[in-house]
Order: sequence, then structure tokens, then C-alpha cells
Amino acid sequence: MTQPPHIPAQVPWGAHRADRDPSSNRLCLPNDLLLIFLDDFTSKLRVHPRAAGYALAGAILLDLLATKRITITDQHLAVGMHQPPPADDLLRHTWGLLMATPEQTDVTFWVEHLAPTALDRVVERLEATGWIRRCRAVMGGTRYEARDRNAVSWRRGRLICAVCDAQPPVEDVMLYVLVEAAGFVRALLDNAVRVPTPEHLQTVIGQAARDCPSARDVIRAVQDFVARVSLAPR
Repeated sequence: MTQPPHIPAQVPWGAHRADRDPSSNRLCLPNDLLLIFLDDFTSKLRVHPRAAGYALAGAILLDLLATKRITITDQHLAVGMHQPPPADDLLRHTWGLLMATPEQTDVTFWVEHLAPTALDRVVERLEATGWIRRCRAVMGGTRYEARDRNAVSWRRGRLICAVCDAQPPVEDVMLYVLVEAAGFVRALLDNAVRVPTPEHLQTVIGQAARDCPSARDVIRAVQDFVARVSLAPR
């Protein structure tokens, strides 16, 4: 996909972010995205770990963008110096890193820089908040066991239902676009009871280039890096 998510005008971007309301059960974008990438039965990632890292790095930046902790113009990032720190530990750590490196503004650089540690950092947050438990698989690799399998599985069903709506919350549109950028949409929609039509998705996403060029820069960087992963020799 080459277009970023549509931002409905009547829903302020970032209005539903979890750090605005600590009592909210809405997860921040990187946490939600990783849960969607997990296999219900094996508890393993269903995407290449490097692709997951790039997508999660993009999710971190988009969450900071949504809450005005950063701004992006023409692929250059600037930190919102007068905003309070994010409530989420991972977002707060990344925001501090961006503040400490003001000379580095390129969005592509930050997606690449954050990607190698993004998976481990998001897993740590989900472990700390009781969503998953990391363990070694018998046949090798890493498993991310859900503390509540139904709750984790529901994250995918919830996202599909959300993007089927006429005006889905912006956070869910962005989450869907990140899933697609990671090459995971077909797996997401497998066996789904309700599937958005291509025409509906085109309507939802098609206005994004005008509505939110900042998000487009992040999504394009994620897409480019994931494409390199898919072409790299195994």
C-alpha cells in the first residue's frame, strides 16, 4: 500500500490515545500491533522479526505524532518541547531519546534506528502489564504466551470490525495501515466474519495524503524497510 490512513475530521487525532486517559483500555499503537502479530496457537510471531521491528518503530513514531509529542514536515521530525512526557514508558523513553538528539531529524533514520530494539521493548511493556509471557519454544525460537488468549485474539477481531465502520477511529485506521505495511493484512483477514471491501478501504485511506502527510512519511519508511526484509536472502 502506498497511502497513509484517512483521518476523519470530526475525530481529533490522538483524542483516544491511552496516555490521555490512564483508565482507558485502549492500548498504545506498538502494544496493540505486536499482539495482532502473534499466532493464537503457537504464540510465535507471524511476521519476520525484522519486519515486526520496523512496523513497531513506525507505530512508536505515529503514537508520538498523534499526541503532538513530535511533528513531521517533509520527512523531518521535530520534538514538541512544551508537551508533558507520555505516560507509557516506551513512548516516554523514545521521546526522551528524540529530545536528546535534536540534530537528527530524518524520519527514515529514526525508523531504522528504533527498529532493532523495538520488538524487545514492546515485549517488555506487554510482559510488565500482564498481557504476555516470553519463553523459549521447544523447537527453537521465542514464544510470547498470552496470559489471556481470548483477550489477545480479540485485538485482531476488534481491529477488523473497527475498520469496517463508516468512520473508524483514526488510531484503528493507522493500526490497519501498519499491519498492511508489515505485509500481514491477508493473515489478519483470514477467516474473519466481517471483511472490509476494497472500495471501503480505498475510501477510508484515499484521503490521507491530503489529510495527514506526516503519517505518510512514517508509513513509507516502514514499507521500504519491510520490502528490503522480504527481498533479503534467508
